[in-house]
Amino acid sequence: YERLQSLMDKLLHRKINLLVHLAHVDGKFDETEKEMLRGILMENGLHAAYLEEHSSMTVDLKAISALPGRAELLYWVLKLIHADGQLHPSELAYSRVIAKQLGFKEDVVEHFRTSPIKTLAAFEKEVIIFEER
Repeated sequence: YERLQSLMDKLLHRKINLLVHLAHVDGKFDETEKEMLRGILMENGLHAAYLEEHSSMTVDLKAISALPGRAELLYWVLKLIHADGQLHPSELAYSRVIAKQLGFKEDVVEHFRTSPIKTLAAFEKEVIIFEER
């Protein structure tokens, strides 16, 4: 059980590190982005200080393709780029790279650029058409 928990913790940390990196890609870390990330941290039993402690960690984009929960991670990526109400070109570009690495067509970013992002369950059903696998 402890080994499984440790593996799950590592996977969660990789996902959160990716989101923190994405939040910084436009050169500013908006309060709305921080609030969203704090919510994800709290839902997963992590302290909000994690954001500051891990803000400079590097992200291995190739490694994310093997992560479980690809659709959920893409959901959080797309929610995050909308959090501050401004879709910055660098956030959109990085989101396309992430989508591709997760096995989705880059068009998914454009689709959800204008389409409302509903619940995770609804998103998972809708995003299937963008899977490349």
